[in-house]
Amino acid sequence: MISQKCPSCGASLELPEDLETAHCMYCGTRIALRESESSKERLDLRRFKELAKVALQAKNHQEAILYCNKILEIDPRDVDAWIDKAGPTFFSTTVANNRYSEAMEYLEKASEIAPGDARIPILKRAITGFQATWLNNRGIDSLNHAQRIYRIYDHGELLEDHEHVVKGRKESRDHFLEAMKYFLAASECAPSNTTFLSNIADCAKIADWISWSTSVNQKIQTLKLLTAKQDAQERLPQLREELARTQDQLSKLKSERGFLSILRIKNADSKIRGLQARIATLEKLASF
Repeated sequence: MISQKCPSCGASLELPEDLETAHCMYCGTRIALRESESSKERLDLRRFKELAKVALQAKNHQEAILYCNKILEIDPRDVDAWIDKAGPTFFSTTVANNRYSEAMEYLEKASEIAPGDARIPILKRAITGFQATWLNNRGIDSLNHAQRIYRIYDHGELLEDHEHVVKGRKESRDHFLEAMKYFLAASECAPSNTTFLSNIADCAKIADWISWSTSVNQKIQTLKLLTAKQDAQERLPQLREELARTQDQLSKLKSERGFLSILRIKNADSKIRGLQARIATLEKLASF
């Protein structure tokens, strides 16, 4: 039996503990002895959401994941929990366990439940950016390690010794290949990032004795095109201004008379054609 006080008349009651509800024997008021399961779940859900929020703010990734999981056990269609779980999952990534794909799966779950939620594509881009940087940093570590190993066998003039060259290349090869793997993966996340592409080109140049794959050579070619594009975008405004000035000069020269004016007109015409050809070439590069 449990002791209970009637909320209406204040009478003291003794009631069996296994009842969920009872009625006051004095005034007939219905008394809830235990919370319903749905009511308890709502309270748990609210509490877990608050705890997850605190964990996220504190960047306590493991606790944030834990409370998001508890929320999803109660309500598997809670979009906020799927979204909130993605970031901490990715930031729990280690060299041995890259959790990028897992994080993206959670965002896909959220997208299935709420296709129009604007937070999802924003977070996908952000996590992909972090993944690219993480991969690139691992590539730099591997490249530095490969170079350190190679230098062990670099004894100045002794490097001319074929035996030292072979040994250095053999011992460092796997680390160069690992570095390139990371750089390529980073570039797949951000194909137009010239930093990642430059690292691919540098790695290939440093270890030019390795027969690099077609994908490596394609990335190097992409870097050349992007570099040319950037250069073209920087040069075009200046050339367009020069073209406009020359066209204006030509217009004034045509109103003049005399032998020298004819020569100047020919020179201006030639310069205009040259500028137009250069601008057309750069515009193609700039549109890459």
